[in-house]
Amino acid sequence: MYGRLVLLWTLLMLASGMGRALAAAPSTALLPPDAELEAAGARVGTITIVSQQIFDETDPRENYGLYRLANRLHLRTRPGVIRAQLLFGEGDAYRRELLGETERNLRRLSYLREPRVRPVRYHDGVVDVEVQTQDVWTLQLGPSYGRSGGSDRSSFEIQDNNLFGFGKTLALGAGRDVDRSSSFLEW
Repeated sequence: MYGRLVLLWTLLMLASGMGRALAAAPSTALLPPDAELEAAGARVGTITIVSQQIFDETDPRENYGLYRLANRLHLRTRPGVIRAQLLFGEGDAYRRELLGETERNLRRLSYLREPRVRPVRYHDGVVDVEVQTQDVWTLQLGPSYGRSGGSDRSSFEIQDNNLFGFGKTLALGAGRDVDRSSSFLEW
């Protein structure tokens, strides 16, 4: 019954001219509820990773020279890094709770913002899933200098939490004060 209603609605949309907009942008509106998909034994189909840059240059508030330069200098998170965090794979049984848990796990990563994991299409017993993420700026520089009581102290640190888009952390630092000189490397 539900399939016939969806077919009828789709035909009405095509006849009214709205079908082009519907075909251009995948919508979850045509998807059966999650409970029905799970009860029908639906499988996960294609998993699409959409990794967005730090700044959205189509937004006039974020389309400035400095923001565009940051996007050019930043290496986007690699799809394989995001794929490694997924709790489901292509061909697995569709379970909405795994999509939600994956989204929560992606939120914990300091180099990603606003992750979304959602079903986008249902066809032939298969649910296609889209994983959307947006990167954040992760390179941090930390120079420091101070003078107190006639003695100097200085330090310099550099850290990146998403080195070359691989989700790895590299931190280097050195410092000197009246008592000691120190340096560190963290991988």
